[in-house]
Amino acid sequence: GASIAFNDQLPPSKKALVNFNEQNFEWNTWAEIIDSITDTTKTKILAHYADQFYAGKAAFISTEIGKGKVFYIATTSITGDFEKQIVQTALLETDLKTTELPKSIYQEKRGNLTISVNYSSAPFDLKIPLGQKIILGKKMLQPGEVTIWMKTEYDY
Repeated sequence: GASIAFNDQLPPSKKALVNFNEQNFEWNTWAEIIDSITDTTKTKILAHYADQFYAGKAAFISTEIGKGKVFYIATTSITGDFEKQIVQTALLETDLKTTELPKSIYQEKRGNLTISVNYSSAPFDLKIPLGQKIILGKKMLQPGEVTIWMKTEYDY
């Protein structure tokens, strides 16, 4: 694990950098300074602050706990690209599956149900796996509509 020494914000006119996978991302809204990593055999620094007073401090860490892994993100980027790459990295490391969706199409899984909502102004053709049954709505998700489908059995 690790602890948070303090947090900081920059004025909107100022920006700082966080480095992840050899790429810099700007931040200024929120940053926590991770300090005192207690077990370096289990906790890995995956991104760090790249400049200013924060340079070299951890900005994204992972810690092994039991059979799993915990990820901690200590800042938010201005564009959201840093967070998107972090999520992709975490998903690869944990072998979780994702579905790439257009902006304004939201999908959430709850047990054996999948719920899709279309907040866009265009229809969206859902990719519903074989053997799953629509219980509300249609495969062609119209603007402002909801479709819910269910698995016939859990596959944990």
